Amino acid sequence: MNKRIPILLFLIICSCSNVKDLEGYWYGEVKFDDQRIPTLIKFENDKYIDFFGAVIDTTVYKRKGDKIILPDIITDDTPHEFKIKHDNHSLSALDSNSNVRVRLMKSSEENFIFDYLNDKTLTIELPLEIGIESKFGVSNPLIWPLYLTYKNDSLVANFLDTTVVVNASYYKFLRKEIKKFDEYESMQNSNSIDLIADKSIKFSDLELLKKQLRIFGFSRIKYHLKSNYYDKVNILTTKLSALNEREYAIYNTKDHPLTPPPPPISNHFSDFKGEITLVKIEENRLLVNDSVVTWNDFDTSIRQKIQANKEVPIFYTVSKNSTYTEFVQFNAIVFNAYYDARDDYLMQKYKMKFRPKYSWQTDEIMEAKKKYPLIFWQMDVLEFENLKHTF
Repeated sequence: MNKRIPILLFLIICSCSNVKDLEGYWYGEVKFDDQRIPTLIKFENDKYIDFFGAVIDTTVYKRKGDKIILPDIITDDTPHEFKIKHDNHSLSALDSNSNVRVRLMKSSEENFIFDYLNDKTLTIELPLEIGIESKFGVSNPLIWPLYLTYKNDSLVANFLDTTVVVNASYYKFLRKEIKKFDEYESMQNSNSIDLIADKSIKFSDLELLKKQLRIFGFSRIKYHLKSNYYDKVNILTTKLSALNEREYAIYNTKDHPLTPPPPPISNHFSDFKGEITLVKIEENRLLVNDSVVTWNDFDTSIRQKIQANKEVPIFYTVSKNSTYTEFVQFNAIVFNAYYDARDDYLMQKYKMKFRPKYSWQTDEIMEAKKKYPLIFWQMDVLEFENLKHTF
């Protein structure tokens, strides 16, 4: 049996006479051996939703004294009974020897990701609601969240319940901590991490962290942005920039082989079609092909170009004095412009949307990507200036 099934069953717990006391969200973490599995459930009257379970669905349960009774969700045969304990702040399921197997806490923050943060001394305010709205669950898991903010004038990150200063050796901390867990190999295969960062983070500090993540072996990063819903988040998912030749020479070792740097982007210029757009983000200013434009004007311009051209290659750089918010705001404009165009295309042709299935590999999704190809490349300042001289 899938080991998520007993988790799902153990979480269906309550022990008070008024089930209304269970209304709302309950969160926690289930551990099997060295595996960490986030848990989020919601009780609504006599029903519950297990967001991270094997099945994200609504199930009806019944009360019998200090036990919970629910149907077998696999065979629909003999019901299951579970002994529980409950108060205003915690919820526990017991095994046959009365040992606590699962313990949940009642939600207290505005969003699940902040309840899940163990270090409550950290203060994080997320950027604007400018991403792609997604509900937590099996399609949007939260296995490796990394929280980034400032504390005592230092850049700090909380990862796997440990808060440390982020510096040029942070990748060593990641290697040491993650190797403690059985999912190490599967994590390396997924190559993705969730970043929950304060909106005021300086771009130079964000780049420091991203470089450390890349040295460790991550290749994709999912930025969590502000959401007005407890069980949802706005996200932007992008690739991490590859290491350059100098960084590769320093950090590539036999024990930790890294991906070699790709050829210079200039080698591909002849392959690009359409009008190339060069953007520099400089302390809340957008310089597009050396002209200052507003964020709204840039948004309008990109949408017009997408509709008029098959390809709109966009190359950009961000000054070190800019902020994380400016970085994600620019990325959100570009991604949303393309996703809106793909949404419209699929709705007209197939009566479906590109969102929220943008990561799927269906024929329709791939067709929309081919129709509106996203050519979007971040560059360091020196590489960007060399590129400008090419044109």
